[in-house]
Order: sequence, then C-alpha cells, then structure tokens
Amino acid sequence: MRNHLIMNQDVFRNNLLTVLQSFPFSGTPVFKITPVYNTEKAEDGDDSVFRLVMLNENNIGGRVFSLKTTVEILTSMLPKIPTKIVVRYCGEHKKGSLFELETSTRVRKLPQVANMDSGHPPFQAIHVVEKGNGLADE
Repeated sequence: MRNHLIMNQDVFRNNLLTVLQSFPFSGTPVFKITPVYNTEKAEDGDDSVFRLVMLNENNIGGRVFSLKTTVEILTSMLPKIPTKIVVRYCGEHKKGSLFELETSTRVRKLPQVANMDSGHPPFQAIHVVEKGNGLADE
C-alpha cells in the first residue's frame, strides 16, 4: 500500500494542521463540529453509526473541542473518515482560535474522500471570517 493511501489519527491530525496553516490565527486552535447531511445519497451502516452516535446533537451541539478530541471524534470510524470536511476560521473565542468544521456524515476509506489531490484529504479551507460564531462563551 502506498504511503499516501494510509489514514490514521496522526495523518488525519497532520492534514488538519496543514490546512490550519493557511489561516492567520494566533491562539490555540479549537473546533466546532457541524454535521452536513446529504439526503441525495444513501447511507450505509457505518454512516448511520457515525451520524447517530458521534455526530448527534447531545455529543457535539454548541460545544467547542480541542484538537485532540476533534481528531478522536472525526476518526472514530477508522479506517473510514468523513468524505469531506470544510474548514472555516470563525475568529477568536475565549478558549482559543475557533474553527468550524463542516463535516460530511458519510464515512469512506481514503481513496473515496474529497480533496485527495490537495495533499491534505478530506479537508478544504474556506477563507471567510464570519461575524459572530453562534457559540456562547463557555
């Protein structure tokens, strides 16, 4: 197996950190995870588990996570990972520099995820600073 087709928590974390380097931020990165549902495509059993267990509102709703916890949540279905994750910088938060991760609820093995040619799949950086982050200071 070629090295670029291997996914584990370390590779996933490094890919996320690579994308974060494209944003001008100064604090410790923290993350809000926002599920993006695709009703046009059928779910398999792993998709359902990921959506219902890991991405349910009780687990992630309105919460801000550390890098470590974010990686643990989003790699909970290894060797499958979310098919696409859009990264947006939201500004400074009392816990650090806040990023929103808009994540697909579908999980697939590495060759089937988005942004393979970017060098940091499944992440895509969107450079827009949003006014207000929708989170209460915790």
